[in-house]
Amino acid sequence: MKLNNLKIREKLLIRLSGGDGREFPVRVDEVKSKNFFFIDLPIALTRVIRFKPGTELDFLNIKPDGIHIFNGIVQPSDKDDNFRMKIFFVEDSYRKVQRRYFFRLELFSKCKVKNFSQFFTSQPVIDICSMNNISAGGVCFNTNIGYYVPGEHIYLTFEFKTVLPGYWCEIIESTEIEDRKFQESYKIRAKFILLTEKETESMVEFIFTKQRELLKEMKLDPVDEL
Repeated sequence: MKLNNLKIREKLLIRLSGGDGREFPVRVDEVKSKNFFFIDLPIALTRVIRFKPGTELDFLNIKPDGIHIFNGIVQPSDKDDNFRMKIFFVEDSYRKVQRRYFFRLELFSKCKVKNFSQFFTSQPVIDICSMNNISAGGVCFNTNIGYYVPGEHIYLTFEFKTVLPGYWCEIIESTEIEDRKFQESYKIRAKFILLTEKETESMVEFIFTKQRELLKEMKLDPVDEL
C-alpha cells in the first residue's frame, strides 16, 4: 500500500498498537508526501485523549475484500492543530485480514446505533433499534431510520453484556419492511469488521452460551397421557 492511494476525507479507524482494542474514527485530511499524512480527529475524542509524539497507532481501512491495516507514528504538530494530527506512515507494516461466516442466533433486544459521521458533530444522534439476531460475524436489526446504506460504517452497542462494550460494523443490506405489525420501517443487516481472532472466538462462545440459556428457559407443556 502507498499513501497516495488514500483519498482526502477517507474514513479510517485507529487503535493503540498493543492497546486495549478500542477503535476511534478519523478521516484523512491531507497527504503530505510518501511518508507523512494528516488526519481529522472527532470532537469528542480531542476532549478526552491526547496522543503524544511517538505513539504507535494501528490504522484500519475497511474495504470490500477485507480490512487493510497499517501502522503510523504520531508526529509533533502545531499547537493550533487541536483537531488534526500528523502521522508518519510505516510502509512495511501493511497487511490485510479476511472475513469469516458464522451461525446466527435469534435474540430480540434493544441496541444503540451511531454512524461514523456522528462522531464529528457536537450533538450526535443515537438510533435506538430492535435487534433480531446476532452471530460472531454480525447482527440484524430493525430501525425507523432509512438512511443506512450498504458500505456505511456504524458503532453498535447492546443492552446486554457481550465480549466488548461496543462494535464497529459495516452495513450490508437495508430493506424496507412491508409488514406493518413492526413499529420499525427498515430491516438492517450489518457485519462486525474489527474483531480480533481471540474476540471472535469469545463471541462464538458467548452466542452458544446464550443459546443454552434460552433453551433452558423454554418450558414445554406436559403431554397428557391417553
